[in-house]
Amino acid sequence: MAEKLDSVFNDRGAFRREVRLAAAQVAALGESELAFALAYELEPFSGVKAGEASVAWRELDASDLAVKVYDVAVVKAGRKRGKAVGGVSALVKPLVWLGVAAVALVAADAAYLAFNTARCRDEIGRRQPLQNELNRLNGEFSRLRGERNALADGREAVIRADREAAEMRGAYAELFTTLASTCGGRVVIKSIDSANEGGFELHGVAATAEDAAAVTAALERAVAAKGWRVKAGGMEAQGATTAFVCSFVYDGGTEGDEK
Repeated sequence: MAEKLDSVFNDRGAFRREVRLAAAQVAALGESELAFALAYELEPFSGVKAGEASVAWRELDASDLAVKVYDVAVVKAGRKRGKAVGGVSALVKPLVWLGVAAVALVAADAAYLAFNTARCRDEIGRRQPLQNELNRLNGEFSRLRGERNALADGREAVIRADREAAEMRGAYAELFTTLASTCGGRVVIKSIDSANEGGFELHGVAATAEDAAAVTAALERAVAAKGWRVKAGGMEAQGATTAFVCSFVYDGGTEGDEK
């Protein structure tokens, strides 16, 4: 039922707003129909269904004759009324609910963030032992690789030493064969002493100094191609014979290769 009482306008919880309707539309409406139409226009804003509303209105002056302008107040029928403080109080409840919703959203976001943070922390804790084990295995792999490289280097050194030893054995065998065939009956080899690594000194006695020099020169020519260098030492007359010394150094024929 339409109400034009001041009590509706003065109701503290009343929703109040200006409403514009077409004059032609209003002309065909009775008072109760006009009240329903006004309440219906305000329903999306007031939250009060048009069929449950108590409505009070005042018609205002309009500059356009085709439009009717009304100052309308709406409250839910049957509610306890109090003194109006304008239409502001009607907005308080929706604002409160909006604030509660915003706080709830913030709390939900914070809870979700805390949950994900805890999950990340747990995942990091779960993976850390695996990372530590991986680091240990990488260190062990590096150590084993170093040992393998050291063994490979040692193997190469052994192979190289064996090759050099075999080469020296062959060189000595060839040298002694050459000594036997070169010296003949002209000189007597008294001793062969090790002088240094890869070499030795030959001590011999010849019938004459000329025989000693000839044998030394012949040896130098004979063993040069086999990688030996011969250096004549001193000579000393011992009665009817001449003692002589010459040194042999093995260089594998490097000097001959360089030439």
